[in-house]
Amino acid sequence: MVASLPNGKVILAGGIRSAGRNTAASAETEVYDHGQNTWARLPSMPAPQYAATAVSLADGSLLVAGGFDTVGATPFASVPIISNAVLFQTTSSSWVKLPPLPYAETGATGTLLIDNRVLLAGGTDTNGAVNSAAIFDPGQRVWTVTSPMLTARTGAAAVLLKDGNVLVAGGAAGPGQPLRDAELYDPVKGTWSGAGSISEPKTQPAALVLPDGRVLLAGGMGLTGTSSAEFYDPSANSWQVTTSSPNSGQGQAFLLASGDVLTLLFTGTTRTVHSALFNVHTTFWAAGPDLRVTAPYPPTAVQLPDKTVLMLNGSTVASFGNAEAPPPNAVAIGAKTAGSPQATLSLLLLFGVLVVILVIVYLWKRSRRRDPINKTGPPHEGHDVSVRARR
Repeated sequence: MVASLPNGKVILAGGIRSAGRNTAASAETEVYDHGQNTWARLPSMPAPQYAATAVSLADGSLLVAGGFDTVGATPFASVPIISNAVLFQTTSSSWVKLPPLPYAETGATGTLLIDNRVLLAGGTDTNGAVNSAAIFDPGQRVWTVTSPMLTARTGAAAVLLKDGNVLVAGGAAGPGQPLRDAELYDPVKGTWSGAGSISEPKTQPAALVLPDGRVLLAGGMGLTGTSSAEFYDPSANSWQVTTSSPNSGQGQAFLLASGDVLTLLFTGTTRTVHSALFNVHTTFWAAGPDLRVTAPYPPTAVQLPDKTVLMLNGSTVASFGNAEAPPPNAVAIGAKTAGSPQATLSLLLLFGVLVVILVIVYLWKRSRRRDPINKTGPPHEGHDVSVRARR
């Protein structure tokens, strides 16, 4: 699991550790300090855990619940789903065991509510997708079962709306059964209600609450990757289709300091993450460079308090803030293959290189249009030689 903490650090906990043919669940934990650009080893989790739901709490601690604790002998071997729950306390840099979940699950959504409680909804148990939901109270450190969802689903998108309700959209009822319907959870009443339908069935779309309160839903996986995008308007409880993304697949969305939305989408097991910028006001998309992510799987990015977006990539960290990190002593998440560290890719740097190339081409063309006799003379009158790069 990868999570951003309120103090600006990024924690890596658990996962699958792979070196050659030796694959096992991991309990190792490390932290990346973006300010110092360093990694540090932390105490291990009480037990191995991966494919769990991880939620950063308001006090800086990290809740990890559900998932698996063992790896099958073969890639498709069945392993037990667990109900384990643990809490990492940043104040003491230690893990604490919590009461188990009311139900074993993997693939549930985890949402931090306004009152600092956590809503865990949906997921998969040994029989398939579930509609179960539970509330974790950090103050009492107890789980409470709440009303079940209207639809059993796993791999859905969930966001906290500005009014305190939680929107859950899409997901899957089972293998090859993506969903279109959406629903709202009211934490005060502890009940669910319908929230319309999205444009097409999809699981694991990128979702983001915008400054105006609307929700952007982009990409996702149907039977194949989808590039559709749409807005949810809480005041009207309705969806409106917008311009499709240049990319398709499941992923994440982040609001940058510029006001643009960054989406990072990927399909299948190719491990290639496609980036794009979305202007909310013009609904215009600009495709960005691709990033080959070797580990973990699925690729996971986190956003820091300064709006920098970091993505772990094998033994390095790629960023949308031109920050690179040396490899940690051990990669504690994902399926890292033994070998030399992967080269760090800074996506913003690539954008900068592209701008430089465009400037060079522009100036070369300008020089070709100068007086052929006096080639060092000034540009023809009326031409502006200034070049501006705008996002």
